[in-house]
Amino acid sequence: MKIERTLNMSPEEFYEAMQESMAHQINVELSKSLSPEDIQTGYSHKVKTTTKNGTRTTRFAVVKAIPGKEMVISHHSQDARSKTSYKIFPDPAGLKLVFEQNTEYLNPDVKPSGIRLKITDILSIGKINRQLTDLEMKIEKKRKKKKA
Repeated sequence: MKIERTLNMSPEEFYEAMQESMAHQINVELSKSLSPEDIQTGYSHKVKTTTKNGTRTTRFAVVKAIPGKEMVISHHSQDARSKTSYKIFPDPAGLKLVFEQNTEYLNPDVKPSGIRLKITDILSIGKINRQLTDLEMKIEKKRKKKKA
């Protein structure tokens, strides 16, 4: 899946917002104490969960983090591996974001196909676009606070 979108913010604002968002999510979900600056190349963690089917391990890693330019994240589980990249390019309107996500399904039972695959893609694209719009609004509020 690939999404290209122009956002009304600087590359640095986008990168910092990504770091803040990821640190917040990790702090809430894993009860860890991370600062946004901890989210950089090489950061990783794994989570073990116990289900009725046994213990599952999910790994999360920041593969590459270049401030204001690019961030690449990977998720690995027994069922699937995904790689998500955020490439940031300066643009007269702010920045051009190229979002790419590739998922490799290791368990054929969880791999969507046919109409289910199309619906999954449509929902994912909609969700990502909503998140980007929310991010733009958050950055705008931050700017207004700085001016006040």
